[in-house]
Amino acid sequence: FERAAFASFEGLAAYRDALLGAGARRVHLAGSGPALFALAAEAAAAEGMARSLRPPGGEVFLARPLAAGEALTIEE
Repeated sequence: FERAAFASFEGLAAYRDALLGAGARRVHLAGSGPALFALAAEAAAAEGMARSLRPPGGEVFLARPLAAGEALTIEE
């Protein structure tokens, strides 16, 4: 979907470039778009990327994987 998403969503490439400029090694499309994500090996690296991003009209979210025990305790 990447080629179609970048062709369909004006400005998406600028967000990808911003993530790369903030230190992301790779940027990936989330689903069919227009959300993007990047992985970091350590929390400090992810936090640094997030601090340096100021997307106009966009949002930055930090997430981490959950251990099985944590996932089982999540309530809606």
